[in-house]
Amino acid sequence: MLSQIEIEKIYKDKTNLGLEQGKSINVHENEEYEPEYNTIYHIDDYRKMETGKEYYLFLNYTPEYDRYYILGVHRGKIPVDDNEKIFYKEDKSTAVEQDRDVIQKIVKEVQETL
Repeated sequence: MLSQIEIEKIYKDKTNLGLEQGKSINVHENEEYEPEYNTIYHIDDYRKMETGKEYYLFLNYTPEYDRYYILGVHRGKIPVDDNEKIFYKEDKSTAVEQDRDVIQKIVKEVQETL
């Protein structure tokens, strides 16, 4: 799924693609909604960005598709609001079970640092 986001601040940019504050870019997210079946498909319990919310994003660019993608699925999208859920399921029944604690630690560290 492609999400269009507006850049509020750039901490580091190695792309030389003219990223700047206020510019909108396309970001590929690891979630897709199928309305015919009322089903959400996602990778490793990924929860897409919510409209109106702010996130710290760690991105890479793919010129073949002219879009950015989030690095490391969960590790590259950190909600600014520390109360926002990261995963769909809060139990440990998903494919990221072994990484859940590491991901939550990374999220907390980024939220406290930036």
